[in-house]
Amino acid sequence: MKVHSKGEILRTVKIAEDELNDLALLKVSEPTSHIFALSDENPYMLKNIIVAG
Repeated sequence: MKVHSKGEILRTVKIAEDELNDLALLKVSEPTSHIFALSDENPYMLKNIIVAG
């Protein structure tokens, strides 16, 4: 898998995947200008969830 950012193609490493929900957590080796915090809490009804893609 690759990430396209600002006209560049960044290689990725797959950290985790969830085939049932069609999700994957990817890591890029290049520094990024955006950081998304991850939570180890389980989601609950009406909780705000942010998805970047």
